[in-house]
Amino acid sequence: MMKVFENIRSVFGEVLVRSALVATIVISIVAVTGGPAWAVGTSAGTVISNTATVDFTISGTLFTRPSNVENFTVNEILNVTATWQDAADVTALAGSLGNALTFLVTNTGNGTDTYGFGASEVLGGDNFDPATVDVYIDNGDGVFDILSDTIYTGAPENQTLLADESITIFVVGEMPVGPVALETGNASLTVTSQTASGAAGTLGPGGEVVGYSLGTQTEIGSYVITDVSVGVVKSAVITDLLGGSIPIPGATIEYTLVVTATGTDTAVGVVITDVIPAWTTYTSATLTLNGGALTDNIFGDDAGDVGVTTLGEVTIDLGDMTSATGAQTIVFEVTIDQ
Repeated sequence: MMKVFENIRSVFGEVLVRSALVATIVISIVAVTGGPAWAVGTSAGTVISNTATVDFTISGTLFTRPSNVENFTVNEILNVTATWQDAADVTALAGSLGNALTFLVTNTGNGTDTYGFGASEVLGGDNFDPATVDVYIDNGDGVFDILSDTIYTGAPENQTLLADESITIFVVGEMPVGPVALETGNASLTVTSQTASGAAGTLGPGGEVVGYSLGTQTEIGSYVITDVSVGVVKSAVITDLLGGSIPIPGATIEYTLVVTATGTDTAVGVVITDVIPAWTTYTSATLTLNGGALTDNIFGDDAGDVGVTTLGEVTIDLGDMTSATGAQTIVFEVTIDQ
């Protein structure tokens, strides 16, 4: 009887050994062909668990044996990108303030990270350097507004982003007096992880791993000096049905756009567009330019239309403008839907 058990143990051991060898071969093949060492899309903290099993038969009886369990917790990869968003060099007058370059910062890692920012004029490769540059954090509308966007002064304004989350950052420059038309000047935005940065593979304080972005990115944007600049200022007045100025259903919003040109050159083909806001309806026959009525629904008979050039938008063609043209005032009304 003892000899029978010894034979069974011998056969069982051989099966386990052979199964282990097969498992090793399979695992080796997967390791070679299984793709990259990490997947950025796999969230930090994800547990990868694996258990192997071996099936074998002895004297017509099927046996199943599990292996030990191997668990791995995915580390956080620290990666970030910064991309300049302006379609072309940002035009600016020599000596002017508040000229914004637009950047999109994205957490391309697999976990939540916090970022700090820095800006500087870029030496070399351009004609001039901005006199000063500041960083502003967008309020969420994607348009620079010095009154509502937040100036970055340091750690209190560091931004925390979830994996794959983005934020718009503005680098705002003051132009020196010296440059002339068509000369260009550069400025840069630097984004740095507040968790860790350095060579790829560097470990952070909580086991985070610095990725290919090295935990920091610098992106360059450019200004070009122009002899003319066109600006638009928008304001609104609300009149409600109860005789007040509260934005309730049925209230009227009167929008006023004031467009001006500054500088010594000519701005050619100035066109103003304004989207009718959601949850409002344009009030027929309220579109005016410098106090004169414009037709709503006919294209080309005057300078403006509503929803003809572009559906859902007010469009006004102001033509060529210089500083001598003076302010152009556009007014229209909408009603808050009831």
